[in-house]
Amino acid sequence: MKKYEAVILAGGRAPWLKPLAGTDIRSLALIKGRPIISYIMEALKASGRINKLYVVSDEACLKALADFGITGFVPVPCNKPTLAEVGLAAANAVEADEPQNHKIVFVCDDIPLLTVEAVKGFLEQCEAYPEGEMYYSIIRKESCEAQYPEGKRTYGPLSDGRFTGGNMTLLTQNAIAKTQEIAKLLYKNRKHPFRLCGLLGWWLVVRAVFRCLSSQDVERRCSELMGVSCKAVITDHACIGMDMDKKADWALMQKLL
Repeated sequence: MKKYEAVILAGGRAPWLKPLAGTDIRSLALIKGRPIISYIMEALKASGRINKLYVVSDEACLKALADFGITGFVPVPCNKPTLAEVGLAAANAVEADEPQNHKIVFVCDDIPLLTVEAVKGFLEQCEAYPEGEMYYSIIRKESCEAQYPEGKRTYGPLSDGRFTGGNMTLLTQNAIAKTQEIAKLLYKNRKHPFRLCGLLGWWLVVRAVFRCLSSQDVERRCSELMGVSCKAVITDHACIGMDMDKKADWALMQKLL
């Protein structure tokens, strides 16, 4: 059974969280007396699919994790502003230990409902497409509503269903380096819809509007744009998409954990 290096992208901040949890750092917010990140680490480690675990964040967050007594991970200090640069810092840290072009599991820091079964299932689905370089999890609306009827997600309509994005990806080390420039460009223009449409291609937008766009179409366009082989992995494990974006999410996670 193949094992992977895993990276948790930690240190994300949510100002609305501070009055509720005493901190605006999502990974450090306590649920049932435990920081959110500890639930994620537990699921990854218990899956039996992770070789070594890395946590990327700023110095303050990493120190706080140490103060909580959380161990069993490699700290990767990073104060870079964009997700692309944070990902590259993680890839460089992994490469120092594993210099070959390995695939790395990336997980966001705000999915404490993550389960062992979800980690295993996502990786098994990725392994069905060994030629891929970048795998992105998406979840059907029906799966989310069946498993978390109280959860509120945002869904994108495609010709083969309505999907929400997941918070777990699998990338090769080479793919991270190759996609730096386009990733920075997309991040820079993330709040400018017309610029993003220009980058993605207007034909893609028109097809999306008329519900003619499939997940395979998105895969092909992402592969062209990124210059790497991309795969959308449709998973039924809704916990991968249940992140903490708002107060209602926080209340739901308090209830479910």
